[in-house]
Amino acid sequence: MSDPALLFQYDLYPERVVQMGKITKIETERGTFALKKRSLVKNRWIVCFI
Repeated sequence: MSDPALLFQYDLYPERVVQMGKITKIETERGTFALKKRSLVKNRWIVCFI
């Protein structure tokens, strides 16, 4: 993941990070989230709750 500061903007502190292609799985104390890099908006991440 290129910008860990993004997680702190959402008050997320990763316990485990797994890169799977364009998807980055983030496991935190608050739950599991996924970041997906999209080509529509260059260099932006989308945060989703899994």
